[in-house]
This record gives sequence, C-alpha cells and structure tokens, in this order.
Amino acid sequence: MNLKSISLRTIRELEKAGCISAELDVHAIFKFVLQKSDDFLLARSEAPLTNSQYQKFRRLIRRRKKSEPVACLVGEKEFYGLKFKVNKNVLIPRPESELVVEETINFLKLHKNIVSFPRRRESTDNRVDSRLRGNDRLDDLSIIDVGTGSGCIIISLANQLGASDLGLRTGFYATDISPTALRIAKRNAKLLHISDQIKFYQSNLLSNPRLPKNLDIIVANLPYIPSGKKYQDINYTTLSYEPKKALFGGPKGYELIKKLMAQISKRTYQPKLIVLEIFEDYAKELKLIAKKCLPKYKFELKKDLAGLNRLVILTNSSPSD
Repeated sequence: MNLKSISLRTIRELEKAGCISAELDVHAIFKFVLQKSDDFLLARSEAPLTNSQYQKFRRLIRRRKKSEPVACLVGEKEFYGLKFKVNKNVLIPRPESELVVEETINFLKLHKNIVSFPRRRESTDNRVDSRLRGNDRLDDLSIIDVGTGSGCIIISLANQLGASDLGLRTGFYATDISPTALRIAKRNAKLLHISDQIKFYQSNLLSNPRLPKNLDIIVANLPYIPSGKKYQDINYTTLSYEPKKALFGGPKGYELIKKLMAQISKRTYQPKLIVLEIFEDYAKELKLIAKKCLPKYKFELKKDLAGLNRLVILTNSSPSD
C-alpha cells in the first residue's frame, strides 16, 4: 500500500475512535516516521512504505487512538512559528499560551520608554561583568518567564524581540523548579540558536537569590487547573500524558499564582508588566488577590479565541525604586 491509501484508511480509523483532528494527526505522524517534508508527502502520495516504516506508523497510530497527544508521539510541538522538543517532563505548548507572547510584544511596542531611569552600571575599574552576576545588570530591559517548562514562551520572546526595533538591550531569564524541565528548555534554546540570549535558573518561582533584582516584565504559565475530581473528567484524558505538577495548581488552582504575586509584592523593584495565563473559572478571585498583593497595578482580563478568560494582565505605571 502507498501513502495515500494508508492515510485515507487511517483517517477513517481515527475518526471512528473519536479523533477530531484525524487528517492533521496522520500527516504529522507520517512526517515523523518518514522524516520528510510536507512537499514530499504531497508530491509522493503514491510512494510505498517499507515494512519497518509501516510498523512504526501503526504503533504510533495505536497510541493516538488511546488519546495520547501527537506531540508526545513525535516529540515536538510548534509554538509561535518555532518547533520545540517536548517529552513527559514538560507541558505541551498550547496555542492559548501564544497570547502571553503577543501581549508582551504589544505592550512593548506601545511603551518603548518602559525604562524610565538609567540602570545602575558597574564602575569602569571593576572588571566583573554585572551581566554575569545577575543582580546588577547592564540590560535596559529584563524579561523573565517563571515556570518556563519547555522554554517556549521565553524563547519565542527572545526570538521576536532580539531582532526588534525597540532600541533596547534586553535580558531574558527563565526559571523552573524542575531540573529536568530546565534541561529541555536549555536544549530548545540551543537547537533554536538562541541559548546565548537566555539565562536559566532552577528556582521556586522567584526565590532564587541569583535572579536579577530589577525585573521589568514577568510572564508565567504556571500550573493552574484545580485538582478537584470534578475537573478530571473525559475532557482531560490527554492530560494524563503530561506531568501533573505542570498542570494542577492545587485544590483551588491558583495557589502558585497567588504565591508568585506575593513574591512580587515583596520585591523592591516592581515590574512594569505581569502577564499570567489562568484557568477561566477563578478570574474574580485573582482580581481580589491582585488588589491585595499588588494594589498599584491595573488589573485586566484577556479572553482567548474561545471567549474564555485566559490571561491576567497587570500593568504598573508608578515609579519604581
């Protein structure tokens, strides 16, 4: 059998199993198995498969029928136009999280003068490069991704802003409590030729003392699904293939987000922008928490394409110390 006949048969098979993206899934799995481009699959639809290729393809299809995400099957996922390596230790990048990148970039385009005073510089007699030390930076602007996982958000920001016309020297930072997740994030940064722009830290949110004191923008996609049983229904079957620590944020879901806000409130230098991805059900609770922890910040909700509350955007226009 050739590619075309196998594809048509397998698409019908996946559709019967309840897969709503059967055609896209079959195409992605074929690309992975054959290690060929989209153009090849279109131009060579009559090409036959070897027995080993077919057996590998069928093994992956059987796993897909059990709702295992395609990203887990092929080991990568596209996000903001880039391909990221993923495995069982990190959350699979989702289209909704691209909003975090978009909102950050849009904010910077509208607020090019985000840094209202010169950074503290090292003396010319001091040979220690403050950028290497972390706490005293030479950057005009600093952006940190808290709970970076695969690194998709901070890498996408560095990829976009590194070539921007904002006229700012930007420092990019990322933290994660998981050393295995950090290894994947660093690998992605290296594969995408951007590792020299980002510094990664193992940290419980912002607790690592080596992090810069002056953080202008904080973005985070922390675990935010409430861990109550009512949320672990059939709609979440694919989540069983991802690390629970990256998905479930405690009984209420927003415990880690609340902790992050509390950490930010204790920092001397207050960031200009905070962008947080959230679960749609507890936006009101987060507004109250933000009002208590970060009273100087303007609170805004951003909906995703499905019309669900997806982002909390906190902006601070008051001078920082």
